[in-house]
Amino acid sequence: MNIDIKNLNKSEEYRFEESLAPEIFANFFEEHDEFKSSIREPINVKIRVYFVEQNLYIDCSMKTHLTPKCSSCLDEFEHSIDETFKRIFFKEETNNPQSYAYNDEEKIEKLNLNKNKLEIIPILAEHLCLIAPMTYRCSENCKGLCQYCGINKNREACTCENIHNKNISNHIHFH
Repeated sequence: MNIDIKNLNKSEEYRFEESLAPEIFANFFEEHDEFKSSIREPINVKIRVYFVEQNLYIDCSMKTHLTPKCSSCLDEFEHSIDETFKRIFFKEETNNPQSYAYNDEEKIEKLNLNKNKLEIIPILAEHLCLIAPMTYRCSENCKGLCQYCGINKNREACTCENIHNKNISNHIHFH
């Protein structure tokens, strides 16, 4: 998905709405196989492109559902993404990005606005990587797997820990 920025009328606003197949992002997540495999549904994107003075602004919202594995119990679960963000592109030869006051939802970049196209997919992929947690938990109360027998303690009780603790206390003698 590209935006033809060379032919944009600087006094108009442009809106795009598209449902992007997960395969489009595959090349961007090669180093993150687990994240890549968790994106199974289309990513619904709404983009607003407009100029303020000579700067290009992109407001974007993304919605999708991931199916990651819990890092504690290894069960798959559904995780919703509903994100909005803004990118501001300064014309390379003019404005000084350091002089612009911006908030945490905005990212400022320099851009050669004389180029013909702006690629949107890398921008979306980068934002997905930035918002993805390092580890996923299916719930705050996830009990995880038993470290001795591997049973998912969310589904069934395990006595390994009690047996292990008894064995240790049998070998410890206090004088």
